[in-house]
Amino acid sequence: QGFIIPDKMVDEGRLGRQFGVGWYRYPGDKGAVIDPLVEDLISEEARFAGIAQREVHVDEIRDALFNAIEDEKFRFFEEKSLKSPESFSRIFDALIK
Repeated sequence: QGFIIPDKMVDEGRLGRQFGVGWYRYPGDKGAVIDPLVEDLISEEARFAGIAQREVHVDEIRDALFNAIEDEKFRFFEEKSLKSPESFSRIFDALIK
């Protein structure tokens, strides 16, 4: 399925801060401003894909990221890339400090 929204944004010339518009607008020297056109694009693509939009709580995002990290930890261990799952935790902990 690819990256539908980022691809459309590039096609529309929304290339980021250097170009004045990307995920956000950058009017003058004021910094990032939420762009309602991007919100409309996301809503439109979700509707076309039959995806119901909903609010996502920060706890749900945190849990999803934590679970993905845990899955990767055991995948590395199973592939013998790590001596133990705990070694992944030590590496990860060092990276986020």
